[in-house]
Amino acid sequence: MRNTGNVPVEMIVLVAMAIAAVALPATVGFGVVALYRRFRPIEKEEVVSLATLGNNKKDGFFTFLVVGWVICGPIFYWLYSLKLFG
Repeated sequence: MRNTGNVPVEMIVLVAMAIAAVALPATVGFGVVALYRRFRPIEKEEVVSLATLGNNKKDGFFTFLVVGWVICGPIFYWLYSLKLFG
């Protein structure tokens, strides 16, 4: 049986940074897209038919993540260039 109580601090920091690298941009992206959708909502189709049935227009997780990375990417690079993490 392995002793799991002796986890190095560096490993905990690495896991926390990996989680933050996804969670923080996704949260920022969600906020920015929600603010954008307040001013420019998604228009609904007036006619519902088989041709427009599969044409769903909604924002998914990938949209939130990409928008968040566009905003947070330069900030992460700036922090990396300051040599704070290495």
